[in-house]
Amino acid sequence: MFRKKNLKMYLTLLMFSLFQNASAKNFDAYDPVENLSKKEINIKNILKKDSKVLLENLNNITENEVLEIEDGEYSDLGIINILKDGITIRARNPGKVIFSGIIQLNFLGNNNTFEGVIFTNGGPAQNEGAIVLKGNNNVVKNNTFYKFNKHKYEANEKGEFNSTRWMTVGGKNNIVSDNRFEGKYKRGTLLVVNNSPEYDNHILVRNIFKDHTPNLEGEFKDEKMIRINSNGWEALRIGDSKTSLLPSGTALIYNIFDNMDGETELVSVKACDTTLFGNTVIESASMISLRHGNNSVIENNVILGNGKNMTGGIRFYGEDHIIRNNYIENVTGVGNTRAGIAFNTGVNNVAENEKLDNKIKGKELNKQWTPKNILLENNTVINSNQNIMYSDKVHKVSLFDDSKVEVIYPALNMTLKNNLSYANKDGKKALVGAGEERNPINTKYINNIFYGPIEKVNNAPELLTEVEVSLENKNGILEFSKENIGAKNLKVLKESIIGPSYIINF
Repeated sequence: MFRKKNLKMYLTLLMFSLFQNASAKNFDAYDPVENLSKKEINIKNILKKDSKVLLENLNNITENEVLEIEDGEYSDLGIINILKDGITIRARNPGKVIFSGIIQLNFLGNNNTFEGVIFTNGGPAQNEGAIVLKGNNNVVKNNTFYKFNKHKYEANEKGEFNSTRWMTVGGKNNIVSDNRFEGKYKRGTLLVVNNSPEYDNHILVRNIFKDHTPNLEGEFKDEKMIRINSNGWEALRIGDSKTSLLPSGTALIYNIFDNMDGETELVSVKACDTTLFGNTVIESASMISLRHGNNSVIENNVILGNGKNMTGGIRFYGEDHIIRNNYIENVTGVGNTRAGIAFNTGVNNVAENEKLDNKIKGKELNKQWTPKNILLENNTVINSNQNIMYSDKVHKVSLFDDSKVEVIYPALNMTLKNNLSYANKDGKKALVGAGEERNPINTKYINNIFYGPIEKVNNAPELLTEVEVSLENKNGILEFSKENIGAKNLKVLKESIIGPSYIINF
């Protein structure tokens, strides 16, 4: 007879096993092509064309039609609503069609494809972006956005600049692949993925995000302006605080983020059940941030700070995340926000199962959810100012209220297993704690190696190794010779193998 006690024990073991062995989905079908051949295109040779004919064709497109756009530059197409299903809109020769001026393409239908177009010397007609997906099973691929910043941009009476995106993804099961997004310098998240009550299952794969720079228009000219305008510069946001407890299923796979300095959050996840897999981050003064939501996986990512100021790695709030087999090297963030891997504090008492709720003043969903039940496994952090950091941050009541919340709570039930934290250079630290009142509670250390200085962690002698570890350079990644410790089998993505099928000479 299978007794209730045995059943309870079985379910407990099953859940623990799932937590320990959960992994990102199989993304082999999206692997970059190592021998990708890219054609060079000089867009200075592309002639201007009459936009009226193209606009008429777009507005009158029929279901399942294929519309090939002739080489040329088409200006000020305005707002276009694509209502039909099954259509394909593509450049006859990818990279030789330019959309300039003001434009917004709203894909309201399903099973549509848009590909091969360059967006430059213009800007989005409205704040949702130049491409807005609202239907299902659509594909946006092989396009380029280059300095697409010529849109309405001004500060209101309070000094706040309007926020404009380049792309918004809604609907279900949409794919954004092999695109290039370069040179955004006005306020507004570059790409936003909206969240809904049911799984959305979007895939963003093999895209290049490059050169995101804030404060070129005086947005931060004084302390007041910094406070008002410093938020909303992410490269990519999935969900928002209001929908953050809803499942997303969105996967961010094999993308490059290079010199993306918009704000603290590079990728801001505000949803449940997301996956960030196989991405490469280079010299970006931003961090992968699990800001709201639970049950996300960050796996097989490479983050290279190369000593650039204010660079960071991964930070997290929320519950039941897995952070596995990531490689982080030479990020320079200091203080209680930036590090190779940053464990945050929160405002809800997760030990008593307290939840954030918009109905509770001071505990709304846009506040900081205390981390709980997080697995960090087989990660490698090398020679960063703070390889791993336990934050002691006391959070402000709000963005516009400098007073502090009365109580903060440290992370609970952290498991660090098979990780390598290696700091053998001056000023680099293997582990920086917050002091025992703020350090994570009930933390399990299993088979980790911490080589280098450890601060403000009482059980440091149990963690510290004074034996120099042997590291081998494999394709730009330092691997520890011991099989089960640290990140393994990773690669640094190059622009030559992802992004559009062409290279543009501007």
